[in-house]
Amino acid sequence: MAKRGKVRDRARKKEKNKSKNDFFIRRKNLLAQIRKFNDPILEVECDVVIADDKVLVKETFKKMIQILTMTKNGVGLAAPQIGVAKKLAIIRPDSESHKITCMINPEIIAESDTMKYGKEGCLSYPDTYAFVERYTSVTVRYLDEEWKEHEVKYDEGDILGIIVQHELEHLDLGHCQIHDWWENPELMEKILRSKLAPKGQSSNEVVESEDMKKEKEENDSSDKV
Repeated sequence: MAKRGKVRDRARKKEKNKSKNDFFIRRKNLLAQIRKFNDPILEVECDVVIADDKVLVKETFKKMIQILTMTKNGVGLAAPQIGVAKKLAIIRPDSESHKITCMINPEIIAESDTMKYGKEGCLSYPDTYAFVERYTSVTVRYLDEEWKEHEVKYDEGDILGIIVQHELEHLDLGHCQIHDWWENPELMEKILRSKLAPKGQSSNEVVESEDMKKEKEENDSSDKV
């Protein structure tokens, strides 16, 4: 009986290890689909989604959610980041949240008069951080995955408002500001200082999400080892 028990335990352990290995392989394969750095699609202005795109939208959202939930600190993802040049984006309030908002053709229809600089990262530019000026509040119109229209106001202090503005750069401009900081950080720091100093804005508040702080602490820790 004891021998049978040991055989069962070994079988369970083997199955557990296989499941764990399968998960890491799947995670690696999903994350590998994120387009990075100078990939041409990251410089493309995306097309407006139309009703004929419904199958594509469903499949793209499914893939985007799978990828985002596998990231360590990801809170947003735009369709071109996985190779689809359509105006689709997903956002969530933090990297632990399973409450993911899917957006079709998102657009800012109103913004605040005030702007602030905040520290941002991007899944397409790993280990790169940028100080980016964003509106403190925005109202966004979009269609959800069921093609229902929404208008949502993200007030100052709501990190989702910052995330939406970041994702819209990928969709509308075909150019994310984090790219510039990755490509030439010294120049971008010089430009930032020149913008702030003349206006006496050196003490301008920097908005940094909890996930950004966590990732920075982990990076600092690893550098010291």
